[in-house]
Amino acid sequence: MVDETSLNIGDTLKIKLETWGRLGETKSVYKGRDIFVFGGIPQETVIVEIIRIQPSYIAAKVIEVVAADSLRVVPKCKYFGNCTGCQYQHIEYEEQLRIKKNNLLNTLERVGGLIGLNIRDVIPCKSQYEYRNHARFTVNKEGYLGFMGKESRTFVQVDKCLLMSPTINTLLSELAGKCSETRQLSIRGSSYSKDYLIQPALKNSAISVQSGQKQYTENVQNVSFKVASPSFFQVNNIQLEQIINVIEKKQLLNINTTVVDAYSGVGTLAILLAPLVKYVLGIEDSYAAVKDAEINKGNLENIHFIEGKTEIILSELEWLPDVVILDPSRKGCHESGLNNLLAIKPKVIIYVSCDPTTLARDLKILQLGYVITEIVPVDMFPQTQHLETITFLEIIYD
Repeated sequence: MVDETSLNIGDTLKIKLETWGRLGETKSVYKGRDIFVFGGIPQETVIVEIIRIQPSYIAAKVIEVVAADSLRVVPKCKYFGNCTGCQYQHIEYEEQLRIKKNNLLNTLERVGGLIGLNIRDVIPCKSQYEYRNHARFTVNKEGYLGFMGKESRTFVQVDKCLLMSPTINTLLSELAGKCSETRQLSIRGSSYSKDYLIQPALKNSAISVQSGQKQYTENVQNVSFKVASPSFFQVNNIQLEQIINVIEKKQLLNINTTVVDAYSGVGTLAILLAPLVKYVLGIEDSYAAVKDAEINKGNLENIHFIEGKTEIILSELEWLPDVVILDPSRKGCHESGLNNLLAIKPKVIIYVSCDPTTLARDLKILQLGYVITEIVPVDMFPQTQHLETITFLEIIYD
């Protein structure tokens, strides 16, 4: 054990973990400084290795469990602890869901001052592994693919990632040691076929698989979606279908409903919901995604996509939608866009979020004109601390 008068990277400490942190780690206190520990569970006694020392906090990882929680399981991944992508893989899955719901509740209160909300239990994912259709890998100088440790900033070479689709893992094996010409590599691999996309294009003649594709095809509810390399597409098709099912079952959409789908990406939500409604306008600021969406809509005549920023297009609408769907990136919505929503007053807002912190921030604004009727958490990212949510809001009439 370390001499407690000083601390250095690589030193070990025996500590008792206290609470959950905000990013999937556990938290304790050492000599007045917060210590955030990867791979622990609150109330466990563990031996940790120091991996980073900052003026305001210490980062560490569990190397030995002295007194384990009953909910601890053996992680399936051999890289767990060095690769920090799966924050909860050492915890029983049902408990992961409870932790995520509690984190959501705490974040909504801490950031948005939101309490007493109708929040359902997290919808589990039937595939807790092999669910991701996309990953961005770091490449080392020898051409091997892997990930960077969050706090250690060290490269972790991987020959297989248990979260990735079989297609991606097959490609990962083929590309190992052959990609030294680039430092980053994006691989998309369909969850329903062997179709894939690798960017950037690789010139190494030893590589037997194609790379540099402009797009590939995904499938959701038996509908095909062309996805270009720069375009956004949800990483978990199974849970994307759950999101559609949740929205449909709320029965807020009918043949007379007009809808704006903001941050519409390649048109997934807009296209799958279009048969239920009168008209859908998709707003997306990515040219590539709008181009994909126009192809993906096929023969649907009640849907149109426009390239532009949501906050600007909402202020220029010449008609008033009944329902607005928001599905922004992790950074959430632009404040002016939320204020424009309060001005045009759609009857219903459906906010699909992948970040509870920005969701809480945005709901704090929207509740000035809307009541939050229900929040449905969806486990889009099993084994990690991330959580998708669907929030339903209805207008408060004067």
